[in-house]
Amino acid sequence: MEQLGDITKINGAAIPPTEIFTFGSPCQDLSIAGKRSGMAGERSGLFMEAIRIIKEMRNATNEQHPRIAVWENVPGAFSSNGSKDFKAVIEELVRVKEQTAVIPEPTKGKWSTTGCIMGDGYSIAWRVLCASLCLAIHNEANGKLRIMSSHRQKWREANKNYSAGFT
Repeated sequence: MEQLGDITKINGAAIPPTEIFTFGSPCQDLSIAGKRSGMAGERSGLFMEAIRIIKEMRNATNEQHPRIAVWENVPGAFSSNGSKDFKAVIEELVRVKEQTAVIPEPTKGKWSTTGCIMGDGYSIAWRVLCASLCLAIHNEANGKLRIMSSHRQKWREANKNYSAGFT
């Protein structure tokens, strides 16, 4: 895997297109073990840099790449900032395709640890997985949060129980 350097300096239009864009942002601001600064925290702001790169790449490839985006973080993202941070993450991923999208608040103000939101031309799915099942060298009891979005209708239909996407 090629290392591209400082994420704040990467231009998504200038790097080779990829089918799958995987990324994580530092978890300290979202973790229940951290200071809970949330998405507004200094480290979690790197999430928006990844979204910027995805948008730049999609603009440069006529909305063809990446077709799938995967974000990894801790389950504390569900409850950070009164559950508003997870909503913001989902909205930003959807806004890659639909710039004015607004995601509704979760039922009873709490996000489920698995879920899917589908719209016209996009879908987003998330699930908490045990870190050791993802080949991590540690076994976190709380697991790892994975969010996937796809840009292909056929892929979305075949995997409708597990993820979603942009078309």
